[in-house]
Amino acid sequence: MVPRPHLVLQVGQRTLDPRIPPRGIFPRQPQDQIDERLASAGTARYTLLDQSAFSSGFLDTCARQGVSVLAGGVFNSGFLAGGAHYDYRPASAALIEQREKLLTLCRQHGVALPAAALQFTAAHPAITSLVVGARSSHEVDSIFAARQARIPQRFWQALREARLIPLEAPLPHD
Repeated sequence: MVPRPHLVLQVGQRTLDPRIPPRGIFPRQPQDQIDERLASAGTARYTLLDQSAFSSGFLDTCARQGVSVLAGGVFNSGFLAGGAHYDYRPASAALIEQREKLLTLCRQHGVALPAAALQFTAAHPAITSLVVGARSSHEVDSIFAARQARIPQRFWQALREARLIPLEAPLPHD
């Protein structure tokens, strides 16, 4: 038998349109231990503005069971990269205020918000890939640079102290 190191164990689909429920195709063998919360993976997020995939236990369940997560939307429709929209709609005043708090800490620590957004999401052990949209080669280069940027540990601690991220959330370099 030929080994299959890249066996696909799960396929799913998600859309931001609330009228279309997330769908997935999951293995259904008696020995499967995948938590049923995986069926709702499409509605959970892990970004600097929304950590519902963490607070629900979804990401930790995936990590315990060896399920890889591909995280998309780490910029929240471009909002964390300076855009005016969140979920492809104009951002609310509350979201703008939350982003301003993040930006204040970014300025205090010499950190670019897009770099923090990418690195925060990638720090969870269940997340193996980031799915990031880019419209040009320049944006691809910027995303790559942001992913490689050095961010001081005191910045992540400041986010925790300000309660902008969960105290238990994995951090880069933890």
